[in-house]
Amino acid sequence: MTRQAFAVLPPSVNEYYFRGDSACYEHELLTWLRDEQREGGPQGFIGFAVSAPMHAALAEEIQQTPEEHWKLYSEDAGARKEYAVINYYPEEAAVNRYREPLRYIGIRIRRKQREMFEGGREVLHFAVATNLWDWDPKRLLEWHREKAGSIEAVHDVLKNELGAGVLPSKRFGADAAWFRLAVITHNVLTGLKRLALPPELLNARPKRLRFLIFTTHATDRARLEPLHQLVASHTRASRAGSLVSNPKNKQYAGVPMPEIRFAAALTTSTRLPNRCPAIFLWLRPT
Repeated sequence: MTRQAFAVLPPSVNEYYFRGDSACYEHELLTWLRDEQREGGPQGFIGFAVSAPMHAALAEEIQQTPEEHWKLYSEDAGARKEYAVINYYPEEAAVNRYREPLRYIGIRIRRKQREMFEGGREVLHFAVATNLWDWDPKRLLEWHREKAGSIEAVHDVLKNELGAGVLPSKRFGADAAWFRLAVITHNVLTGLKRLALPPELLNARPKRLRFLIFTTHATDRARLEPLHQLVASHTRASRAGSLVSNPKNKQYAGVPMPEIRFAAALTTSTRLPNRCPAIFLWLRPT
């Protein structure tokens, strides 16, 4: 599948990179990526980073890494994450014996309030194998985790906050429409956060937006009017720009576009399951 993916890239692509989880830590795949004269793929260097399974030898090397080599990756209320370059050079197969060795970057997660966890799980270790020796370790880890980066978090929001985890019926078509509505709600909320809301709400989850914005008391609606105007003007400008910029739509030049407003809400109707997704779209002539 990796070969097929590289094979369909357009000729204009001249730099190649690959990133994957531990399922990609496989001898045949890594050998193919490291071979600059590879068959069935682009010639030259392919930079890659893949999660490495935590073998006993790798875990031992991570645990023996001096404390001064560990650097802060991130920290929150639950854990402190650190990274370090690991001096781990496993035995290579004959085909890779004279190639540049892989670089291993270890990740250490130390949980806070350790007394709440079993002794063996207070500290977690992970590792990433790569051939990108000139990249800063932290930047490489950030790039590696962008592969599907937040898709698990998106699934969590869809299932637990937008109703996609509880299907309404046994009918496939109805369930598909329900799930699609949840996805549309998520996309509208994402657009709202990126286009109109303050930066501190960029990572806000739907529940937080519901209490901060969508269920705002009528006496506080005035302070949300700038938000409505910003979303409306941005959407109107984008819509007008796409029409006028298209050579086939010259007849729309100078024509006032309708104002588009949207909102997303989470209903608690007694007729529908909790956290039911709902989208409201309306047009108002300018």
